[in-house]
Amino acid sequence: MVRLEVLAGSKTGAVFTGTRFPICAGRAANNDFSFEDDGVWPNHFSIQRQRNELIIQAEANAFLTVNGESIQHATLRNGDVIGVGAARVQFGFTPMRQSSLAWRERLTWVAIAALGFGEVAIAYAIW
Repeated sequence: MVRLEVLAGSKTGAVFTGTRFPICAGRAANNDFSFEDDGVWPNHFSIQRQRNELIIQAEANAFLTVNGESIQHATLRNGDVIGVGAARVQFGFTPMRQSSLAWRERLTWVAIAALGFGEVAIAYAIW
């Protein structure tokens, strides 16, 4: 999942997490991630998935920076800082939770035990 955290601006500390693409951001209330700072357009930028990359695309004529460099579109990397008007937003990924494998381990031990009992039963049958 994508994580956007406001580092500087009117919503400092606000965090957005998204799983569906494209993620639209700007001043308009209907955006996935909205914030109202000086220089932010109604639909300022979007993040889209293209193959195995996440691409940030600025709205036509909107000023957008990634790590201090002015861009119209760029590939995002974990930890990039996006400049949107007076706001600064850090791009990243949410931590992954590992699912419990306890049931799989129990099933493996049951299978090993069944195999062992099966071998003993075959040995008694042969004798």
